[in-house]
Amino acid sequence: MDSGYTNIAATYQQADLYGGIESADPHRLVEMLLDGLLKHLVNAKIGIHANDMMKKCSAIDKALNILDALRNSLDFEAGEGLAQNLDDLYDYLQRSLVKANYESSQALIEEVASLVGQIKTAWSMISIDDLELEHADKKLDIA
Repeated sequence: MDSGYTNIAATYQQADLYGGIESADPHRLVEMLLDGLLKHLVNAKIGIHANDMMKKCSAIDKALNILDALRNSLDFEAGEGLAQNLDDLYDYLQRSLVKANYESSQALIEEVASLVGQIKTAWSMISIDDLELEHADKKLDIA
C-alpha cells in the first residue's frame, strides 16, 4: 500500500467510522472516507441548529481532516487532469467548510454535502474490475 493510502487508513482509523480498515482495498477506503465525511457534515449541521459550537467545530474539524486525507491520496502522475480537478474541488470544499464554521452556515454545509454526495456517487460507479483493468493496461504500456 502506498503512502497516500496509508494516510487515508490512518485518518480513517482516527475517525473511528468502520472496522476492517486494514483489509480494505484503496477504492473501498475512499468510499469509507466519503461516507464518514457525509456523516460529519450532518453532525456539523446538527451542531449549528442546536447552537452547540463544540459539536459543530468538532464535526467540521473531522471533515477537514478527511478532506486532507483525500487530497493527500491523489496520484497526480497517474491521474493526470482528474487528480488536479479533484484537488481543486477538495480545496474549495475545505475553504467552504472553514467559512461555514466561521459563519455557522447550514447552507454552506449543505452545499459541501451536495458536492461530496456527487463525488461519492461517481466513485461508487467505478468498479474494482475497472480499476484492475486500467492498472493492467498501464503495465502493458510499460512493457
